[in-house]
Amino acid sequence: VLYELDGRKDRPVAHGPSSPGSLLQ
Repeated sequence: VLYELDGRKDRPVAHGPSSPGSLLQ
């Protein structure tokens, strides 16, 4: 699982099996 620090959030966002598009919804 890749973790990417999202500047819009206070915590890292987990980039797993889900597509990046679904995580942004």
